[in-house]
Amino acid sequence: MVFKISTRDKQDFLKWFIDTYTFESSENKWILELLLKQPEILEQVDFVKSINECPKSITMSTICSPKPEFVYRKNKLITIDQHKAYHDLRLNYKTPIYLQLNYQDQEKCPNYGFISIDNPYENNHFNRGKDKYQVDKNLNAIAQNKTIELIKEKINQSIDNDNKKDFYIYSKKLKKIESQVKN
Repeated sequence: MVFKISTRDKQDFLKWFIDTYTFESSENKWILELLLKQPEILEQVDFVKSINECPKSITMSTICSPKPEFVYRKNKLITIDQHKAYHDLRLNYKTPIYLQLNYQDQEKCPNYGFISIDNPYENNHFNRGKDKYQVDKNLNAIAQNKTIELIKEKINQSIDNDNKKDFYIYSKKLKKIESQVKN
């Protein structure tokens, strides 16, 4: 079993990202806002640190990154036209897509580290054979522990802010995840 990043966690990350970073063109922001407003599309999105060999991917770079601002790949097609990507996302929302965001200090960012996954299409000799099961098991445990830690932080924030609604939401999530860990 591979740990799946929740749509809510992806939305939280995107809200933070949009508030923190800027793009040279507004079209990149449109695409991220589309993902925020359309959870059925966002569910198909996986954030990765590398899009090598992915059949369908988007790479976006903020103004503080030296990498190309926008690249959309679909099979053999490569384009820098954000409008094509935007409309393809809307029309083909059931197809998995891999998103790589390039920004300053990305590799040090715990938010991106939490929601990003390893590229499943990239050849990684370490993850082959009998070691793959143990690696997946360990990574799932780490991810679940990090999720529990983050949810506990959100519970504490909701207590501090006297927000009963969020307290109940996050408490329920915590119970669900902790019951999954026990099984």
